[in-house]
Amino acid sequence: MLNKAVDYSLIESNPVGQIKQLEENNVRERVLNQEQFELLLYHCPDHLKGPVLVGFYIPMRQAEIFKLTWDKVDIGSKYIRLGQETKNKTGRVIPLHPKVLTYLNNQPRPIHGGYIFEKIWFDRHAFDKAVQIAGILDFTFHDLRHCAINNLRLAGNDHYNIKKVSGHKTDIAFQRYNLVTEEEILGMRWLDLKKDD
Repeated sequence: MLNKAVDYSLIESNPVGQIKQLEENNVRERVLNQEQFELLLYHCPDHLKGPVLVGFYIPMRQAEIFKLTWDKVDIGSKYIRLGQETKNKTGRVIPLHPKVLTYLNNQPRPIHGGYIFEKIWFDRHAFDKAVQIAGILDFTFHDLRHCAINNLRLAGNDHYNIKKVSGHKTDIAFQRYNLVTEEEILGMRWLDLKKDD
């Protein structure tokens, strides 16, 4: 705070000297494969199956998922349109994964719209219990966003398109969500430089 006060010319100098911030290393490196996800989804209670499905396939933030209303979903055009309610106050269009589209098509749609999920708050206890029963270690709801972004990358989607859909404004923030696995590294392709005979 004292450093900020100097930056904003509220005080001339920091009485305790310049203090460096500690390096922050809170990058999560946890994604699920398809089999682990199916196991987690199976063990989720009914009121969490929808949000977990959306979280795994679509790179939305937790709050965006739980506050999602029917008026934001265009089933016919197969997309979600978020407006100013996003974290960075920038609207975006998000295509619907076929499994999410099927799920939404099977949900009762109220005449007057409203929230898609019956509980608009996150039931952390129920989620943690499902994770535990599924035998998955160290996995949070937010990690589903990592899964969605990684899955889009692995499917061959362009980096910029994924950023646009996920709502990341900077490459630094976006890179925190991409985990290159050992399997990917071991499957590295090489340019074939054949010499002419």
